[in-house]
Amino acid sequence: MSVLSYPATTSPAPCLLVLLPGRYDRIHDFERRGFIADARSSAIAADLMAVDAHLGYYRRGTVLERLGADVLQPARARGYRTVWLVGISMGGTGAILYDLNHPGEVDGIFLIAPFLGDRAIVQEVASAGGARAWSERQRTGKSFERDLWRWARRVARHEGVVPPVFLGYGTEDAFAAAHRLLAEILPQERVFAETGGHDWVPWRTAWRRFLASPALAHCSSDASRAP
Repeated sequence: MSVLSYPATTSPAPCLLVLLPGRYDRIHDFERRGFIADARSSAIAADLMAVDAHLGYYRRGTVLERLGADVLQPARARGYRTVWLVGISMGGTGAILYDLNHPGEVDGIFLIAPFLGDRAIVQEVASAGGARAWSERQRTGKSFERDLWRWARRVARHEGVVPPVFLGYGTEDAFAAAHRLLAEILPQERVFAETGGHDWVPWRTAWRRFLASPALAHCSSDASRAP
C-alpha cells in the first residue's frame, strides 16, 4: 500500500495522523485540498501520512490487512506515541472496520462524512431508536454495513476498548441522516456539522476545527518538547 509522508517541522513528532481517502479521491488530494497546509499552520506537532487505500483494496477484502501491515505496525515500530486514523467517506468506513477488527490499536479516529451503509440499514437503525438501542433483529444491509453499526453500538455503550471518536460532515450531505445517527452517540464537542454537501469545502472546515480542538493537545509543539 503506497503512502505519501508529510513530516512535521518538529522532529521527532510524537503523533501520526493517517489519512484515508474517499472512493473517488486520490492520495495527493489531501495536499491539493489544503489538509497538509492546515496541519502545518496549526499548533500540532504531528507527522501526516496519506495512504493510497483505493477501492480495489476494499473490493479484494485486503484493506484492513494491508493498512495494518504496511502502515500502522511500521508506525508503531518507529516509535509514535499516538496514532490517529482520519478517514473521508469510504476512508471513514475503512477506519471504522479497522478499529472494529483491531480494537486498541489506534488512539483516536476522526471520521469525515463516513459512508455508514445504504438507506435501508440506516432506516433500520433509526427505527430501532439509534445505534445504542439497535439489536440486529432484522437482516437488512450487507455484512460490512451491519459491522459499521455494530461498531457504533459498541461506541455508544462504551463496550471494550473504544478510542476517542470525532465526526465531521456537511449538513446537506446525501448521507447526513446516517451522520446524525452517529452524532447522537458522541459528545457534542466532538461533532463538527458544517454547511455543505458531500465535498471538500465542509470537510476542510471540519478538519480545521478538529485541528484546533483539544483532541490533539498532547501532540502540540509544547507537549513534544516536554521531558
